[in-house]
Amino acid sequence: MRPNEPTVAISRQRGSGGSLIGRRVAERLGRRYIDRDLLRIAAEYLKKSEPAPEETAPSFWARLQQAVAFAAADGAYCAPSAMAVYEEDVFEMETRIIQEIVDGHAAVIVGRGAAQTLRQRPDVVTVFVHAPEQWRVERVQQVYQLGDREAARQMVVKSDRDRGRIIRTMADVEWTDVRAYDIAVNTASVGFETAVDLIERAVMARQAELRV
Repeated sequence: MRPNEPTVAISRQRGSGGSLIGRRVAERLGRRYIDRDLLRIAAEYLKKSEPAPEETAPSFWARLQQAVAFAAADGAYCAPSAMAVYEEDVFEMETRIIQEIVDGHAAVIVGRGAAQTLRQRPDVVTVFVHAPEQWRVERVQQVYQLGDREAARQMVVKSDRDRGRIIRTMADVEWTDVRAYDIAVNTASVGFETAVDLIERAVMARQAELRV
């Protein structure tokens, strides 16, 4: 079992900077950073590496460690992929991976419903990173180098719609309801560094509670 160090689970609106903030929080706290793209690679790796019936199966945790190591990023920030893919069987595997990660390690997990599926756990600090739509559209244009503002707006709108739907399906909560999170941060108002500071302070406070 890992020590009483809380995991951070971040849910974010497209263009709000949640992935960037998550990586900076992970660096600040010295924890593994897990995002949607890494989870998908790990899930597909685990599915393909299922042992044959006659073989001795390594534990799921041993296979998970191999998968996460295989999928681990090099530490440099890069924007999440523009297209989110929700396939039920892969999503179920990703959810299982998330649970196993939190059981074994303190991490920073961004996306894939982690903040919703883990919200009842005292060893998880849940965060919602958001910003006004216009601000997010402008940032999406910059991050993905889109000259077409309407294309950027459609990306933001579609992402909001898809994320809201999948979260309602998997966790029966409204994705944008700030009452479902420990912290909600408007990055357009406070900026990225202040958001990182707030999350770090919340983690330290929760960690102190867990050690009592």
